[in-house]
Amino acid sequence: MKKGILRLLIVALSFFTIGCSSMNNTITLKPGDALISPEIKGIKNNIDQMDENKSHVELIGSTAGNLDNFGYYAYKDGWVYYGLDQLRNGKGLYKKRIDDEKAIKLSDNSIRYINLVGDWIYYISFKEGIYRIKTDGTEETLLCEDKNIKNIYVYGDWIMCHSDELYKLKTDGSKKIVVSNKKIFKIMPDKNKLYFMTFEVENGARKVIYEIDWQKTPSRTKKLLEIDMKTLVIPTADTIIQDGWIYYIDYKTENGRIAKIKVDGTEKIILTDQPATNLNIKDGWIYYLEAKEEPKIEDKKIE
Repeated sequence: MKKGILRLLIVALSFFTIGCSSMNNTITLKPGDALISPEIKGIKNNIDQMDENKSHVELIGSTAGNLDNFGYYAYKDGWVYYGLDQLRNGKGLYKKRIDDEKAIKLSDNSIRYINLVGDWIYYISFKEGIYRIKTDGTEETLLCEDKNIKNIYVYGDWIMCHSDELYKLKTDGSKKIVVSNKKIFKIMPDKNKLYFMTFEVENGARKVIYEIDWQKTPSRTKKLLEIDMKTLVIPTADTIIQDGWIYYIDYKTENGRIAKIKVDGTEKIILTDQPATNLNIKDGWIYYLEAKEEPKIEDKKIE
């Protein structure tokens, strides 16, 4: 097993359900089921060593790739936190030790887009809004009622919220500030930065990627890249921005292989030899599924 695969528990658990189901190879998880293969269970010590950068762990709620796949999972200090919603035939927020088959139920809500920061879990309850709950299952609170909420990303003491408008919310729900009224198809977090994608009709239809300095008030928005749909196709799904690069799956010209391109639209590089799906990036590694009938998880160093 490759060394990079040992990181999968933290960054890519959502692949086992979302990625496989897209290829008619669904694995259905029920409360109390084992979430981890026998091979991954055996590397608990390696996973614990990944938790060394405490400041990084305490600030960031999730990875861009996990949020791109509905954010059903999070990991901290030997505990896996996972949610069920209407898409997965159930409801509830659960936690379980990685070396134990038993799960502990924390909430009866429908759960998506888990962000874990400190002792708090932030999540979206379908058709309700944004909640937070302690990791021991106490103090569950509706922070903001929003029936149209699509995604959230927690960094520090702010929650960036993608709904009919883009707004930020204090993690205790005390303050809400609208950041942008643009029609947004996707948000793409990169640590303390946030990017979003819109579809604009200006001299022909095109996608536009913006960078937003959302931690300041008022927030400043900068247009980074206008994508001409006839010459460059960057999909709304399976797209991650990190350290000045856009990572995406090129379905138009590269038969579904992973590519990266700078945020100014230059220096396109193809990274894989085979088609892929379900991207995630963590600690200098790209994680993905091979897009074939019997999917398997792969990893690749970003260099």
